[in-house]
Amino acid sequence: MIAIAGRSSHNRVEAGSGHGKVSGLLVPQGIPTSPVGASKPRGRWLATTAILSIATASLVTPIAARANPKGGSVVAGSATISQPSASLTSVYQQSNSAVINWQSFSINTGEVTRFYQPRSTSVILNRVVGPDPSVIAGHLVADGNVVLVNGAGIVFSGGSEVDVHSLIATPANISNSDFMAGSTNFNIAPRNPGATVVNNGTITVANDGLAALVAPGVANSGVIVARLGKVVLAGAETFTVDLYGDGLVSFDIGSKVTQVPTTIDGKNVTALVSNTGQISADGGYILLTADAVSNLVGDLVTAGGSITARSVSTASGTIIADAGSGMVSVTGTIDASGRNAGEMGGTINVLGNTVAVMPQAAINASGDGGGGTILIGGDFHGAGPQTNAKVAVVASGAVIRADALSRGNGGNIAVWAENQTGFFGSISARGGALGGNGGFVEVSSKGSLVFRGNVDVSAPVGRMGTILLDPYDITISNLTGDDTTLASQILYNDATTGTNANATFTATGLGGLSGAVILQASHDFTISDPVTFSAASSVSLEAGRNMVINATVSSTNLAPITFMAGQAFDSNGSAAGSIATTAAIGSATTGAITLTSGTGGISLGGNVTADGNITLNNAVTLSAASTIDSSWGNGDIALATVTGSGFGLTLKAGTGGLTLNGGATGLSYLDAAGTSGSITLDGNVTTGGVQSYGGPVGDWRE
Repeated sequence: MIAIAGRSSHNRVEAGSGHGKVSGLLVPQGIPTSPVGASKPRGRWLATTAILSIATASLVTPIAARANPKGGSVVAGSATISQPSASLTSVYQQSNSAVINWQSFSINTGEVTRFYQPRSTSVILNRVVGPDPSVIAGHLVADGNVVLVNGAGIVFSGGSEVDVHSLIATPANISNSDFMAGSTNFNIAPRNPGATVVNNGTITVANDGLAALVAPGVANSGVIVARLGKVVLAGAETFTVDLYGDGLVSFDIGSKVTQVPTTIDGKNVTALVSNTGQISADGGYILLTADAVSNLVGDLVTAGGSITARSVSTASGTIIADAGSGMVSVTGTIDASGRNAGEMGGTINVLGNTVAVMPQAAINASGDGGGGTILIGGDFHGAGPQTNAKVAVVASGAVIRADALSRGNGGNIAVWAENQTGFFGSISARGGALGGNGGFVEVSSKGSLVFRGNVDVSAPVGRMGTILLDPYDITISNLTGDDTTLASQILYNDATTGTNANATFTATGLGGLSGAVILQASHDFTISDPVTFSAASSVSLEAGRNMVINATVSSTNLAPITFMAGQAFDSNGSAAGSIATTAAIGSATTGAITLTSGTGGISLGGNVTADGNITLNNAVTLSAASTIDSSWGNGDIALATVTGSGFGLTLKAGTGGLTLNGGATGLSYLDAAGTSGSITLDGNVTTGGVQSYGGPVGDWRE
């Protein structure tokens, strides 16, 4: 039995696919999917963008409607069928649950089929036992919940109208005894394993109601409305769906699709679930999901058109597009924003073995009172419970937002893949215009990451947010090639790309990042091209093992820069990690600079300059004559042991002074500028000269 009642103050959505399910708040962390690992379809980026339109075209071929339902026989429960005219069929249901077998169930243009049910929680199963598919071209109206089962397929034609409390339309079957006992386990596979359900009309369900179209192939090019309710479009042979009185919804795919679905006019589909129409469940929940055997079709889920679940007061919306072990493509608008005063942004999850956010896609979980949460390919750090994508691509032109619009903090956004991530689009998680801090954005991969997009976590009034990029290896290099070609190569794992080797970040892309920028390589970090961070509030460059700096690194606006090696974030790192430089670090506009290595130490081959404190932790080896200069401002210099026979090192501290915490050899010059600068030396020191303006020179030994 399907029971739907008012939403409680602790709204909860339970959803699942594959062989499990998980429950949580109405803004869930996600749903588990079937194991990943299915091989990806091969092709090209531009070819992929056409999948949605091809899939929809093959699913919406007009079919002439049959006459009103015929040959009805009540086989469970109590109901009466009446046909007072050729254009009207009325069903009067007396029991709370009932089952009717029909020889055919179609509604022609101008015809009406009306169900009179005892209450909104009442449910009636209409099973078609004849050979013809159902074509709904007229009006279907009910006080309660209607289930339509037709193993040959179902089409809601353009111009049709469905107005019910809840609707389930599917070719999967259920036994009378299970249904009457309250089960909603549709565990009998369709007699046609490639049957489809298509909506080209308008389906409206009541507040807290459900609109579920479930079949091996499902497409919507019409309108589905479920305010404060739930919409499920699922590609599956069998399934279980449950609704509860407190707002819970549970959905499980029972078995993967094993045969390419065909429309009722015999055309193969290219996506199991596709949307090019409008789906709206403001304050509610939308799920697009599918799972199939490997390489059955190009996409399992294509999310085009308009998919919206905007906030309604305190009820934030949730939208999940989950392709399980296959590919999900986003080509349209996915909107879980909260636009009215004080409303929060909702939750959006785009999941699958392969995730493609196409150039025209717009994903929005912004809120007047604060941004929501968006997960593309997996959760933060790939920690789950969502199954992580193997490959994720956000194309140039794609826009992802979780901003605070008026007053509040920016939201949380993750783009993640286990093997390869390509990011070429735009992300925004800004703080509110009237107050609030920037949000948190992670764009990363456990393996390879190509980063050429834009991320904004600024805050006009509050504190800027955080951007984390944390793949295996990192190389800052101006990667050649246009974004479209690179995105296509990553998406289809082209063996000629070489993108598996490490993560490549363009210096120009990094330079525009705002907020606290953290680049964290679990293995090695290499800087090959100069980079200036012009919008960051702070910069942290971190390596699990070694860091090599072969090009200038600096910042503006006095943003501090921290270099760290030997962090051993996981088994790929090493506490013996080192930092080696052949280029300059910092500038007169760079804030404090800190270098911290592992036991491998720090090898300096270039100048270190900052308008702020300069700290070098662990042993420093001179590999060329260098200047460490913080005299541009009030900074000080603190170093550990310095060695390097035959080389010179000049230390020029600001008024904060200069401290050597260990012995030093090969020093050319010590300079503490200003009227109060001082020099403190602890250990054996040899130098060509010492100068202190106004401040004392501490005890030291030659």
